[in-house]
Amino acid sequence: GELVDDAGRTVGAFRAAALPGGGALHVFTLPEGQLFGLGAGGLEGSSQAVVGGTERFAGAAGSYTVAVAPGLPGRSVTFTFSLTPSLPEA
Repeated sequence: GELVDDAGRTVGAFRAAALPGGGALHVFTLPEGQLFGLGAGGLEGSSQAVVGGTERFAGAAGSYTVAVAPGLPGRSVTFTFSLTPSLPEA
């Protein structure tokens, strides 16, 4: 799907792939590189792990939470990231 910022501008893309055992691989493609995440179970209210990245996000680790907008499951989702080490502002 499409990633947009708070102003509604497209800033990247999101893809997910199911893994055996109920987990999922998440790929966030942004102009500065990609972030890779892993999670188990459904998205809503869950904590997911950031397991790496490319380019600006190389060596990224941390977590992110997911909130699905009411009435629009799978269509309007908010991702909130906490990365360590902190990445410099672009």
